[in-house]
Amino acid sequence: MTDPYLGDTPVGLEFLTSKLKGSHDPSGIVFTVLAAISGMERECVRDRTLEGHETARKRGKTIGGAGVTDESMLHDEQAVTTAST
Repeated sequence: MTDPYLGDTPVGLEFLTSKLKGSHDPSGIVFTVLAAISGMERECVRDRTLEGHETARKRGKTIGGAGVTDESMLHDEQAVTTAST
């Protein structure tokens, strides 16, 4: 398998644990199936995370950093935001 970054360096896929333990050719079906499954799992994790954020917002929870609690913090945050733009 030729890669623009690796050139003609031989590339392999080796599992040290699990039921797929052993070496596999990355151009083979095992690698293709695992890549597809990992892409699907990434989408599922993203969807669940977004759903969790939406549920938290509906409950009034803040997602992210600390909220502004007083005028002093508001002034400081506005100064930082203005300075970074």
